[in-house]
Amino acid sequence: MSSKKNDIKLASPKVRKFARELGTNISNVKGSQRSGRITEEDVKQFVKSQVSVDRGKVVPKKYKDEMKKTYGEKKIHEFRRSWNTPPDPLNKNNPYHPINIETYKDVPLENIPDTESLKDTYERVLPYFKKEIQNKLENNKNVLVAAHGNSIRAICKFLFNLDEKKIPLLEIPYNFPARSSGH
Repeated sequence: MSSKKNDIKLASPKVRKFARELGTNISNVKGSQRSGRITEEDVKQFVKSQVSVDRGKVVPKKYKDEMKKTYGEKKIHEFRRSWNTPPDPLNKNNPYHPINIETYKDVPLENIPDTESLKDTYERVLPYFKKEIQNKLENNKNVLVAAHGNSIRAICKFLFNLDEKKIPLLEIPYNFPARSSGH
């Protein structure tokens, strides 16, 4: 609950700092505690309600909805799942381009694509997988891989020898553990 005086939201300094780190204006968050006090969980829920993840990038839902209106649900699905059809490249001035997002500030510019198909993701992820993960699996080591759906889809294409027609059909559930015994 906010007071009329300056519309002040009740939140601890720790929660306010947490919101700032996530780029969230605390005045937009509804508190769940007594007197409308805001918790870290409230901030997390607010952020989740405002964004989705697409190709490893945090994308405001408003933008994603605009894209669906512009291109249609079928074309968006094709962009997200087809083997070799990337979305149109983002203009580098677009606020949603990774070069304009704080998370990517330490990534060299030449490593940030303007767009990426599943094939591009596969070509980017597979060398890392082969160098850092595959040998551990072959040596019966337990390995936990936490990654975006298309990165996991690319690894599954390799592990399960899926062709370009089958890979777009592979569903990667959220927060679902899967086990593989190597390649």
